[in-house]
Amino acid sequence: MRRLPALLLAGLLLCSLPTYAALGDDMLPTVQRTTSHRYLIRGEYDREETLDTAVISAERVELENKAITGDLTTDSMVGEGPVDLKNVSIGGTLYIYGGGEITLNGVTAAQMVVDSPDTEVELTIRGKSEIALAQVKTDLSITENMLSSGYGGLKALEVPADTTCTLLPLTFTHCRLDSMTVHSPTEISGTGSCKITQLTANRTTSLSGVEVVESTGSVTGNDDN
Repeated sequence: MRRLPALLLAGLLLCSLPTYAALGDDMLPTVQRTTSHRYLIRGEYDREETLDTAVISAERVELENKAITGDLTTDSMVGEGPVDLKNVSIGGTLYIYGGGEITLNGVTAAQMVVDSPDTEVELTIRGKSEIALAQVKTDLSITENMLSSGYGGLKALEVPADTTCTLLPLTFTHCRLDSMTVHSPTEISGTGSCKITQLTANRTTSLSGVEVVESTGSVTGNDDN
C-alpha cells in the first residue's frame, strides 16, 4: 500500500478538526476549572485574577486585585503578620486565624470570622471597604481610617457564646457600627469617635468611650451612653 507523505497526512488531520474560531461563543466547548491558591512565601501578589478560594500562610503578604468567589483565609502560620489586602472582593467569608496586623484597603465581604487564640489581631479598615458582619471569638482591635464615601467599614459585629476568653476584650478606634450582639461576657473600650447604633447584650457587656444610641440587656460602665 502506498504511504501518504507526512505533510499531506498532517494537513488532512488538521482539516478534519472542528474550527471553533468560526463558531459563536455559545457553541464553544466549556471547561470547568477550580482555581485555588495558597500563598506560602512573603511578597506582593498584585496580578488581577479571579480565584475560587485563597489561603495566606506566610507573614508579610500583600494581596491585591483579586476577586475571590469563595473564602479567603489567613491561617495560623501567618503568626503576627503583617498581612495587607488591597482591592479584594470576597464572595464567601474572610477567616482570620492568624496575623497580628491586618489591613483591609478596598476589601468587601459578606462575613468575617476572627478566631486567632495565639495572636491578638489588630485590624485596620480603610478605603472602599465594607464588611457586612464580623463574628469575633478572640481579642481584637479595630481601627477605621479614611473610609471612602459610601462605604461603611464594619457594619455589624457578633460575639458568639463559644469564645475562648472568660472576658473578651475589644478595642475600637473611630468605629461606627450599625449593630452589635453579645452572647459572651465582653469588655469594649473606644478611642476617638466610636458609635454603636443598636447594642443587644445577652451577656454582661462593659463599655468605655463608646456612644450607644439604643441598648438592651446587661450593659454597664459606659461613660458615653
